[in-house]
Amino acid sequence: MDQSPPFVQVINLVRQRDRRDAIQQRMAELGIDCKILKAVDYKDLSEAEIAAQGPEFSLRMLRPLSKGEVACSMSHRQALYNIAESQYEYGIILEDDAVLPDDFLTWISDPTLFPEDWDMVKLSGHYIQDRQVWTFGSIRDRRLIYTPKCTIGTACYLVTREAAGKLAKNLELIDEPVDRFFANQYRNHVVCYEVVPFPVTVAPVESTISDREGAQFRKTLKQTLQKKLWRLQQSIGVRLQVLRKVGLIAAITLTGH
Repeated sequence: MDQSPPFVQVINLVRQRDRRDAIQQRMAELGIDCKILKAVDYKDLSEAEIAAQGPEFSLRMLRPLSKGEVACSMSHRQALYNIAESQYEYGIILEDDAVLPDDFLTWISDPTLFPEDWDMVKLSGHYIQDRQVWTFGSIRDRRLIYTPKCTIGTACYLVTREAAGKLAKNLELIDEPVDRFFANQYRNHVVCYEVVPFPVTVAPVESTISDREGAQFRKTLKQTLQKKLWRLQQSIGVRLQVLRKVGLIAAITLTGH
């Protein structure tokens, strides 16, 4: 891959001007050009538009997705298509609540920092301590790790043009939140590494997708059984992925995925 200036997109709701101004100011301080991508606002979506994106009830989550979750996935899908259809070999996608370190440019401008087989590199995330991980080296006193079901959170990640096209196509059907979708590497046939501790953190601001009202949903026996079948398929798929990536012993002893 070449080391030309990276293609950086920041997903931002039009009504969140304060966040847009803040991230643009921070980018200017770091000397980084970025494109502000107009996020899909769930408040502008009709019920028909929501229904066209995927099933009403998510078997993967055992509940309906909120409008905010669907809109968030639609926004990331557009960002991925933008990379897939560009001349850049890879791109960076950020959400507007990302807190960028002073050395952020060095993390995104040199793709040779990462293993040759990378499709996606997460520079932010949550709850890594509960995952079974393997270390594939270190970068500036941070570990480069691989885990078959990567952390949740989509505040900042790098993705290759080829992988972006694959992910965007798979997101044409939205049946789980976008960070859960990214976590399932075996489903998307991508290789994702994570840099920990994460160099990019998230500002303590109100979520723009928290539009669920906390309603309780009654699951049918059929839905529960379908979920169990899906989890079995997931377990097999994840073990096969670990077998190819890490080895037989790791696949046999894998837990928590």
